[in-house]
Amino acid sequence: MTLRNSGSAVPEGSVAAIELPALAEALLVAGQLARYGELFAQLASIEDPHRRYQATVKLLELGLAAGARTPPARTPVLFGVMAAGVLEALERAPSEPRLLGYAGAILAELSSFDAAEALLEAARRLDPRLADVDRGLARLAARRREATVAAGPARRPAIAELGGLAARARELASRAGPAEGLRLSLCMIVRDEQEMLPRCLSAAAAAVDEIVIVDTGSSDATVEIARSFGARVIEHPWRGSFAEARNVSFDAAEGDWLVYLDADEVLVEGDCALLRSLTGRTWREGFYLCETNHTGELGDGTAVVHNALRVLRNRREYRFHGRVHEQIAGSLPTYLPERLEVSGVRVEHFGYLGSVRSARAKSARNIELLRAEQAERPPSAFLHFNLGSEHAAAGNSLAAMAELKRAWELLDDGIDRAGEEFVAPLASRLVRALRDCGRAEDAIARAEEALEWLPGFTDLVYEQALARLELGQRERALALFRRCVEMGEPPRRYAPRVGTGTHLPRLCLAEILCEEGDVGEAIELLEAVLAEQPQSSRARVALGEVLLSQRRYAEAAEVLAELGGSDPLALRASRTELCARIAGGDGAGAGAALERARAAGMPAAELELMLAWQQISSNGHGSISIAREAVERLAHTLETLLRVQDFAAFEAMLGLLELAPLSARERRELIAGMYLRRGFLASAADEWMAVCREQPDSRALLGLARVALARGMEREATEFADAAHARDPADEEAARLLAELQPATAASTAGLGRVERSQTNDGSRIGIEGIPR
Repeated sequence: MTLRNSGSAVPEGSVAAIELPALAEALLVAGQLARYGELFAQLASIEDPHRRYQATVKLLELGLAAGARTPPARTPVLFGVMAAGVLEALERAPSEPRLLGYAGAILAELSSFDAAEALLEAARRLDPRLADVDRGLARLAARRREATVAAGPARRPAIAELGGLAARARELASRAGPAEGLRLSLCMIVRDEQEMLPRCLSAAAAAVDEIVIVDTGSSDATVEIARSFGARVIEHPWRGSFAEARNVSFDAAEGDWLVYLDADEVLVEGDCALLRSLTGRTWREGFYLCETNHTGELGDGTAVVHNALRVLRNRREYRFHGRVHEQIAGSLPTYLPERLEVSGVRVEHFGYLGSVRSARAKSARNIELLRAEQAERPPSAFLHFNLGSEHAAAGNSLAAMAELKRAWELLDDGIDRAGEEFVAPLASRLVRALRDCGRAEDAIARAEEALEWLPGFTDLVYEQALARLELGQRERALALFRRCVEMGEPPRRYAPRVGTGTHLPRLCLAEILCEEGDVGEAIELLEAVLAEQPQSSRARVALGEVLLSQRRYAEAAEVLAELGGSDPLALRASRTELCARIAGGDGAGAGAALERARAAGMPAAELELMLAWQQISSNGHGSISIAREAVERLAHTLETLLRVQDFAAFEAMLGLLELAPLSARERRELIAGMYLRRGFLASAADEWMAVCREQPDSRALLGLARVALARGMEREATEFADAAHARDPADEEAARLLAELQPATAASTAGLGRVERSQTNDGSRIGIEGIPR
């Protein structure tokens, strides 16, 4: 089964392109060099220029390989035949880097060193990445040295010079260069794109000679905007096929080259000149642009980068197929890798942002189109991959997993799993879907399988680390996150998620290390993340919070103040910044932080709370009352100060509880719970004992039971839990704790008689005595 055309179909009349290499090999083995040379003349009869070029390359490669086994006396004849043949091919198309390189290597063997050097330099000028050219120049230098040492009579006759080939070669080398004056057409299809289109056209207009826009039924100002940029607008009815609409734009374009974009794609500023320069490289048929697909929400730093084939020669045979996620690569000569080039031109794609997809209901529309295509075609891994991707984008993990698993099953042994463009994204999305569906073990196994034929695909190792974390295997997760950093970013051909080899695993490492108390390394990791991804709000908030935990208030506040008010984490950052400003005594900074908090949407009651805290911290007393809805935030802030052991700030803020609409009983229970969670057991016991002496209830007795249990005083814990249950038999928590404690208490007291009342660390006794019944 073929998923996608790996090359153009062989056109009628091109049998010679297939037969010539086989015939050439037979003639070379037989030593019939003259007849081998005659084959070059037959190349002109091959109509398809790509097949003709392919056959030319193959004839030359076979001849070069035969040179090593040809008797020395006949070697000049062989290379002379090849020289004539390759120069004839270059007459038809002098700007062919690979043919220029072969011509240079051949003339070097004929001792025509100057001509060889001219050809090799021309090849390198056109395509600096040709490795064979550098090797050819090195071999040429060595041949020159050999010729100098050998001197006159021992030198191989310069047949190339005698036949005039050298002069012809130098003339062809001088003609080799980028084409000039070729036109570039921007082709687009749009519908209701008034929000996105202006930015797209503004970025690309300077790079193109023509803008062709097919509108499929806009009801907003899209058409007017397009025409304001000088676009030729073609109104075409939508027939449920993106391929059809794109082909309409290609049919109308008059440029020598085509570039196609969507309205939500933006050419990166500064890349216009590079895009224009591609049009001179007529030895290519297409160019990949580096596309960054922003995902999640803009500003959170999540993105996927991949090579997108977007610039093509304007040829009738280059057309799209597929209703949605339309493809065109199959119509290009992909069997000739040198015909396609990965360029440095960058495009940013904003269509995968959650807000954009929600506004357009993209996923639902695409799924409908894919289902229609599914009904028209046999099962296809690529089609199921696209369906799974759309379900994943819509948040339907179960449907995504089912479709992606089916795509995986349809991959057969004939597929180049490492070469097909969609296979690497299929692997990573399937692994993630399995993890999202709670199948962490399956995700780990699938990733391990895929890594065998996608080596260096860090995304898969990152997913394995997340799966290990979900399984509670922290040490194994830490090791995998560290492995991600060691591997670095994966190759762009895998369409990887940006950051799986850099900031993403570092951020996860930092969060785990913070929880484990390794604050020093966590801070280093978070600072490294922000140096690389300053827009990462997750890293910024994490760094601010860990700095706060170290009572490095000024640094924490400075880090958090840089987060924009529209960021999803802005409110969380504002809360932490305000805590750092007020606890650190930065009154002036607190005022500005309050304004940022207001802009981030902090509730009015919480703002009043922060103002009251600032007031009491500055003056020692406060006059602003605390609203009931702010009590939870007050308790959270108090516990934060306990956690960082800033007792002075804690004592100051504790006074705000007196201003809150809470009874004395509620205040004591609130404080006691904080003390217990933070390990201040004696203080927790004091608060609950005070409650019990005034008006004991099951909650206070249960609190004392937990204090006793935390101290290892199981018998006292049992007594308190028993008393709590007696006061309120419906208290499920008391009954549960009592059931847990009774077996342990029986075991610890068996045969020991009455146990003496135990004491807390500060010497106070915890016992049931003295508590009113």
